[in-house]
Amino acid sequence: MLIDEAYEKFGPELLRHASMLVGSSNAEDVVSEALIGAMRAPGWEAATDQQAYLHRSVINAAKMMMRTKSRSARREWKSAQLAGENSQGLLAQPEVLAAVRALSVQQRSVVYFTYWADHSPQQIATTLGISEGSVKKHLARARANLRKVLDD
Repeated sequence: MLIDEAYEKFGPELLRHASMLVGSSNAEDVVSEALIGAMRAPGWEAATDQQAYLHRSVINAAKMMMRTKSRSARREWKSAQLAGENSQGLLAQPEVLAAVRALSVQQRSVVYFTYWADHSPQQIATTLGISEGSVKKHLARARANLRKVLDD
């Protein structure tokens, strides 16, 4: 399968998943990185469920992007403090979006597949390559974290 074929076949679902993880402005970059990385990987040809393989690749690309952005944000924060600038405006976000973004990538993925894609725990487990129990654990932790942040 060529990259163009994979994007045409799986692209819309991967974009929705990536949008949930990193926001719509970064979703295309994450999906592109995921597709290129997955199709270059030795396991791609042997993958029995290529869609699940690509979803896992999206998660990994999202994690990598978030780590990069986190390091960059820390550097910017330190620079702003050193320059004496008021950087509080950089952090202002709607509380729900902030609460969801505070979840781990795995928790956000499970929330996405549960509430936006309407997948069963078994489907999510297959897609993410984890057990059904892990899916339920991540969803319970995500709900608890959201409740704690949003109820305060």
